[in-house]
Amino acid sequence: MMASSDKRPAPGGVAPTSEQTTRPGHDHDMSRQIETHNYVTRINQDFLQCAVYDSDGPNAHLIRVEYIVSDRIFEDLPVEEQKLWHSHAYEIKAGLWVNPGVPEMVQKTELNNLTRTYGKFWCTWQTDR
Repeated sequence: MMASSDKRPAPGGVAPTSEQTTRPGHDHDMSRQIETHNYVTRINQDFLQCAVYDSDGPNAHLIRVEYIVSDRIFEDLPVEEQKLWHSHAYEIKAGLWVNPGVPEMVQKTELNNLTRTYGKFWCTWQTDR
């Protein structure tokens, strides 16, 4: 899916993949742009989990945990729960997701598939404050 990285050990022996983005850091506040490094594990076709760090260095902080679901799963959620999720379509189409080291043909296909996903995250560290 995204570029493999050996810079952070995989939890439970699962090889993570990484993706680098620059996006609003917190609460969709565009004045708080931060760089993030997402280590993504695909659980199945409809569910991914991400550990999100503020860098790819050895002293990186875990700043959020994000769950990503397909549009099929999202549409089955109660309306009140859907309000807590965000679409990835804009982030991807705007070029905010970059997959270092992944061939363009593979990257384009995977990112196109991810435009139809939704994420919900929990912040653990606000490194910009």
